[in-house]
Amino acid sequence: MHEKVKKLYELLRAEYGHKKRPKADALEVLIKTILSQNTNYKNYARAYENLRKRFPTWEALLAAEEREIADAIRVGGLAELKARRIKNALQRIKEAAGELDLDFLKDLDVNEAKKFLMSLEGVGPKTAACVLCFSLGKPVFPVDTHIFRICRRLGLIKDAKRDEKSVEALSKIFEDSACMDDDASSTLYALHVNLIEHGRRICTARNPKCDACVLRALCEFRGRG
Repeated sequence: MHEKVKKLYELLRAEYGHKKRPKADALEVLIKTILSQNTNYKNYARAYENLRKRFPTWEALLAAEEREIADAIRVGGLAELKARRIKNALQRIKEAAGELDLDFLKDLDVNEAKKFLMSLEGVGPKTAACVLCFSLGKPVFPVDTHIFRICRRLGLIKDAKRDEKSVEALSKIFEDSACMDDDASSTLYALHVNLIEHGRRICTARNPKCDACVLRALCEFRGRG
């Protein structure tokens, strides 16, 4: 299994390049990921832009009423639900860290950091993994719909349903495979980003372009779409 993941990484790196992780504030990633739930990139990006224009500091956002937050993020959908989750998350973080900053998670091991994030309302394995991998340098692997679809087709996981159990199992496959790298977190980030790009361009949900796929030699699905 580890050899297959290694080959997958090498093929995608040759095709799309090795993506370097940009510097990103962990709290910003958390809020953006909450806003991205059940909507598309365009809408949640606009919602985040509106949110920061109206509340330019995290303290101002924490002090705001839920209805004010909901009004600012309306374009992203599920505004009331997401406003409550954002407000609750900020309150919990302030209580735990004494400030609105998630850098304290760097001092925790992966499981403890993930446990704290998933204790926040609306934060599941994917959101927690995004924050830990994208911003805090933890060796975790976020799994989205594109990645789950590709990995099922490659035979890395047999589960038909993408739920918390199957996502955790798939994440562990990648994390265990990368654990010997000098910088496992950077490797996992690059693989995550390249898999998503591949899922959008080639290994689409409908009518995948199997003839153009650099992973076809590894795939158990090719030709059946």
